[in-house]
Amino acid sequence: MPSLKKKSDFESLREKGSFHHVTNWLAISYLKNDVDHLRWAWTISRKVGNSVIRNRLKRWGREFVREFNENSLDINFIFKIKDKEFYTQLTREDFNKAFQKSFKQILVTSR
Repeated sequence: MPSLKKKSDFESLREKGSFHHVTNWLAISYLKNDVDHLRWAWTISRKVGNSVIRNRLKRWGREFVREFNENSLDINFIFKIKDKEFYTQLTREDFNKAFQKSFKQILVTSR
C-alpha cells in the first residue's frame, strides 16, 4: 500500500480533511481521495522518543492498517508529544484500542 509523500497531499489533508483527537496521544486527519486505494502517513516528532520507539509505533500501525479494507482514503496519524517514558510504556493492546477507535471514527464520518 502506498503512503502519502507529497507536500501537496499533506496540505490538502490539513485544509480540506477532517481532524479528530482519538486519545490524548493520537490524532488523525483524513480525507477521501480520487485514487482507488488507501494511502497513509505518520507524523511523529523526534520528541516522541528515539528511533526504536518511533519505528515500533510505525510498524504496529502498518500492521493494523493492512487489515483495514476501506479504499479511497488519505489518512495521517499524528502522535502527540508526551513525556519520553509514555511511549516506552505503551502496550500493544492500548495501541490497538486507539487505532480501532480511530478507524471506527473514520468509518462513521466518511460514509
